[in-house]
Amino acid sequence: MKRLALLATLAFGCGGSRPAHIDTVPSAERFAAAQAAVRAAEEVGAKNNPKAELYLRYATEQLATAKSLMGQDDGRASLLFLRATADAEVALALARASQAQAEADRAKAGGK
Repeated sequence: MKRLALLATLAFGCGGSRPAHIDTVPSAERFAAAQAAVRAAEEVGAKNNPKAELYLRYATEQLATAKSLMGQDDGRASLLFLRATADAEVALALARASQAQAEADRAKAGGK
């Protein structure tokens, strides 16, 4: 019985499922970082690559949802801003990789 109580305390009594350090950065800072990541992906041309565009869409949807949660549920907003930033960075990487591949293909075709 004591073991069960100890396990329950460890599982549920230590701050829930979210790490405590997530909420230490204000949502406004995370919002700015997510916005910048989305903007960078857009500028590189993520909309021109189907995979990159999918991640860009995820990022913009999460950004909009998180923005609407600011002031009501800052913890959830912060997590969504982190997800939006990560998805935008994936979109950016995919777009850059696609551009690099296109340049390599052009160089290969021009060298023949």
